[in-house]
Amino acid sequence: MKIGLCGNIALDHLARELDDADAASDIIVGRTGDFESELSAPRGEFTTLDACVVVLDWRGFTPGLYSYCYGDDRKAAAAAFGAACDGLEKAVRNFRSATPARLLVFSPVSAWTSPAGFISRLLEPSPQELFCECQARFNRMCRSVADVYPVDIDELMMQMGANNSFDSAARYAQDNPFTKDMTRCIARRILAIMVQFRKYPLKCLVLDCDDTLWGGVVGEAGMDNLVLSDRGPGKAFHDFQAQIARLYKQGVILAVCSKNNTCDALEVLERHPHMLIRPNMISSFRINWDDKPKNVLAISEELNIGLDAIMFADDNPAERAMMRAALPEVEILDLPAAPALYADALARCTRFWPVQLTHDDAGKGAFFTAERRRKQARELAASIEAYLVTSEISAAIAAAGGESLPRITQLFNKTNQFNLTTRRYTQAQLEMLAADSRNRLFSMAMSDRFGEYGIVAAALVLGNTVDSFLLSCRVFGKRAETAFLVWILGFLKQAGYIEAFARYVPSPKNSMTKDLYKSMGFVPVSESASESLWQYNLTNDLPEMPRWICVKEELKV
Repeated sequence: MKIGLCGNIALDHLARELDDADAASDIIVGRTGDFESELSAPRGEFTTLDACVVVLDWRGFTPGLYSYCYGDDRKAAAAAFGAACDGLEKAVRNFRSATPARLLVFSPVSAWTSPAGFISRLLEPSPQELFCECQARFNRMCRSVADVYPVDIDELMMQMGANNSFDSAARYAQDNPFTKDMTRCIARRILAIMVQFRKYPLKCLVLDCDDTLWGGVVGEAGMDNLVLSDRGPGKAFHDFQAQIARLYKQGVILAVCSKNNTCDALEVLERHPHMLIRPNMISSFRINWDDKPKNVLAISEELNIGLDAIMFADDNPAERAMMRAALPEVEILDLPAAPALYADALARCTRFWPVQLTHDDAGKGAFFTAERRRKQARELAASIEAYLVTSEISAAIAAAGGESLPRITQLFNKTNQFNLTTRRYTQAQLEMLAADSRNRLFSMAMSDRFGEYGIVAAALVLGNTVDSFLLSCRVFGKRAETAFLVWILGFLKQAGYIEAFARYVPSPKNSMTKDLYKSMGFVPVSESASESLWQYNLTNDLPEMPRWICVKEELKV
């Protein structure tokens, strides 16, 4: 990746740490102290960046905040900070209008000393309250512009300790306020964020049971003798489960892969009073005596996710080594030997960090619970079509924008299997494309009698060409793609076009889509190994809409 640095401190220290940690990235260093003009009017290599990092020492940028003490005008200090944020936001917006590169901005560091000493929190108003207000103002600035992300210096300072984070001598002599260790920690954080941009977050955590979710082997000790409680040694496993539950609430899919007797393991999951991870939170179970790589492969197939979207957590180093050798795409959580460190190891894992977090993500666990009910109903139905007809499927198609855009951006960057071109876009890039009156960015949300699917499909239409068309694995097997594409063709026909085009770009993971356009009556215009273009004659009748899907339009031509 091509990463630019600009800011109000010496940038070469951070540039060296980034280069040492990731020699493959190209680090472009701006002029120290000239960050506002570099953001407002990017020139040269700053116009072709993948990401730009705004390296700020807020003590120099907003000195009035850091010199504040009891007796000063608190409103004036907050207003001065707000004015600085307004100026930074203006520069950021100018940068965003010139380039779709993502922006990372150093957050303000909260003052860790006060001349009032131990009574500073008792003051009305306290310095801590002022800093909370200013941090909230900074957060609002980041939220207000697409693809702007904070680098949380306060959090890193808590990890390192204030005395290990800042170097006053270096600040005055070298214009660099951070210690070497803190600079290295910041570089690692920046690169961890870049990994999430490049690979996108993992989707699924596959968990062992014995000595992972609880202490002991249930088949030998029995449920009542397991090490799992809300105090003492068993609290380590309880806290590990609490950390897993936090990921689940954020949309991470949970699966169990354990060498065990099924009834023994399920009894613990269902009945143990201190279990936090319950069966209704688990989307796939593989509790048997098969090799774990074989089971993880089956979990991947059942959930319709790639192996590279999975992390495997097991206390046994031999099982982890076997997984690495057999399925190298699967990421491994290397649990420490001491269970007391399990929760910390998972908390430090950055691969589940979302680039965006939406209401759809928070409801993903409930979705998979409903999906199990769907499968049960499907098994009872006389046929798949009979099941679909009785499912009361509804689809709402809308122009993308507002609250839907973060979820649509997720789909563009996370969807691999049913993605006709696998083109990746940032939210800012999609906003720019959709702002062109010649283009349309559509989304489709679905629901059925079992519950909501949320937004499950997106399409980018450039003029009369379907340039990107993608569908979440949540709705495979329902012919949702047919309903969406038929509607798009109808939209283009109403708009006055007599023909429509669509692109297909093969990838290692989207082979299931290669015949979609052919099956819908498109004919090839040009074909090569790298891309094909298809044409549909809109003077002909449109393909038939699946009779079990009720489409509701939320926009007109």
